[in-house]
Amino acid sequence: VCGIRCNDPEWLNKEELMKHIEPDHGYTRKSEQYLHFIRYISELEPASRPGFLKFLTGSRRLPIGGFKSLSPHMTFVLKRENPGQHPDQILPSVMACQTYVKSPRYSSYPIFKARFDYAVLEGQQNFTLS
Repeated sequence: VCGIRCNDPEWLNKEELMKHIEPDHGYTRKSEQYLHFIRYISELEPASRPGFLKFLTGSRRLPIGGFKSLSPHMTFVLKRENPGQHPDQILPSVMACQTYVKSPRYSSYPIFKARFDYAVLEGQQNFTLS
């Protein structure tokens, strides 16, 4: 009734994650940033997964059935920067009601990870429009 715990092996299977996380609006399945996102999820420690889910969906658990049961399905989209702003300066954001993850094109995976870690940590007590 309350969803599944965050220790499911689905989190570690990149191919399975790619089945249920759609790239769109600027990203494809071959986009470097999309692949960074899949890697980021698959490398999350079990203790960090509830916080990631809370940032993404507002709930600390996936629905019964895991990622495939998210409704709507998770979508990873491009977040565009303002003129004169470098993508590495921008934090990712989400649209929880649509399960959209919005990310700019970061220059490397370590920066990608650092920005997501920070956004997830700081986004635990906030609900803001992106």
